[in-house]
Amino acid sequence: MSRTGRANLPLRVAPGQDYREVTVEHHLASRLTGASGEGRVPDDDGPGDLNRAT
Repeated sequence: MSRTGRANLPLRVAPGQDYREVTVEHHLASRLTGASGEGRVPDDDGPGDLNRAT
């Protein structure tokens, strides 16, 4: 699910027009699926996993 919000902008912006004190927010929510019974996904031990035992 994602959601976008904006403040101090018209619905359609005009090219070349300056807008001041605007806010644009984008929120993205996601979840992992396919976790094993231990709650780990198959790629947990891949490169970039900071919690991997060495």
